[in-house]
Amino acid sequence: MYPDLMRLRWVKAFGRPGGEFLQHTRLRYISFGNRYYDICYVKDTISSSTLPFLWNLQTLYIKSDNDDSEIVLPSEIWMMPQLRHINITWAIYLTLWMLKMGTEWNPIAGEFLRLKFLLIKSCKLVRWTAEDVHFPSLEVLIMETMRNVGEIHSSIGDIATLKLIELRYCFGDIENSAKQILEEQRSNGNESLQVVIGGISL
Repeated sequence: MYPDLMRLRWVKAFGRPGGEFLQHTRLRYISFGNRYYDICYVKDTISSSTLPFLWNLQTLYIKSDNDDSEIVLPSEIWMMPQLRHINITWAIYLTLWMLKMGTEWNPIAGEFLRLKFLLIKSCKLVRWTAEDVHFPSLEVLIMETMRNVGEIHSSIGDIATLKLIELRYCFGDIENSAKQILEEQRSNGNESLQVVIGGISL
């Protein structure tokens, strides 16, 4: 049907096609966003039954303007071989590994082995227990408007590939922990890590 289709931005006109549509594509990029109805399609498009047709997927972008949105992603998505970029914006609840994250996210070692870019924005996280073993290939970590989340674990700075930690509109413990990570890495001779807080490079 669409054998050369590699990029898809979901619009209302598509309705809710599932595997029958996706199996004829080679999608590398999928974007859901800007309207609530787009978010309704995430569970129909990114599901255990459709993932076999999405093994070329490299970028997943999800945005909701609705404060009550719930984004459900199947556990298998974190083991997709080509997935490099995940951008999740305005996600109040992100369901991972079939568990409702809510205010706490506890990643599992071995399920983000290839992830290079992670942006988390305006999620109501309070506790994020991620360590270096959870994101061994991470290059860029951006957190924006995360006013409730606590500190970033110091071992995040030990990720050999990490180039940038950027905080936008984040204050308190998370800001202090990012500064501490930078100090520790500099004292260990790591000059490649960059920490940017509020647009200012430290």
